[in-house]
Amino acid sequence: MAQYYFVTGDAAAWDILENWLAWLEACGVPEGSGWNFPLYFSEYGFVYATPGEAGWFETGWFEEGWFEGLNLGDLTYDPGVAAALALGCLYIYLRNGHPTAALWARRILDDLRLNRQSTEFGGGYKSDYHYAWLNALVAQAFGVAAYGLPGQYYRFPAIPEDQAHFEALLNWMFSHAGDDKPNLLNAELIPFVYLEEADLWDYAPHYVFTGRMGSLE
Repeated sequence: MAQYYFVTGDAAAWDILENWLAWLEACGVPEGSGWNFPLYFSEYGFVYATPGEAGWFETGWFEEGWFEGLNLGDLTYDPGVAAALALGCLYIYLRNGHPTAALWARRILDDLRLNRQSTEFGGGYKSDYHYAWLNALVAQAFGVAAYGLPGQYYRFPAIPEDQAHFEALLNWMFSHAGDDKPNLLNAELIPFVYLEEADLWDYAPHYVFTGRMGSLE
């Protein structure tokens, strides 16, 4: 929606996005030196990414059995979700210069850069695995922040660290290329679904191309 609004300036899209920004302002909560956001939604409410008091028992999800069979350890911070939120804010700001969009883009980018990187493979980002799409979203967010987009009406107030982090993340991706895992890209630079050694055939057919061919998902 935000990307569509950036391209078109559609007033009806802005009506929706203005409400979305208000929701983000109301529901984004401090977590240490960073920020946390609702991750799971249903008719019973929402649950924050990290299990805890906020948004958890109050929603009634437990009482209704919505989480039956769900490993609570899976409810961890998801950098892909955070990067998608940052991108939404960036597209809005580049179109209309809304200060709330700039504020939350800055907060999320700083949190991703300072607090959320993985150390298992020397960098990058992971939820349960180092997914290619997830790292691509983070790279896109930092790239848009640092370099802007053609046709933008406003320039995001980037800091030098945005560009440095974008370039470091690209270098990290390309340094993990090859047909033998753990790698994020195969030798032809087609992304694997994730970096880790294992091929989780439980995910087939959606993640079937987890071997040397890479995945075009």
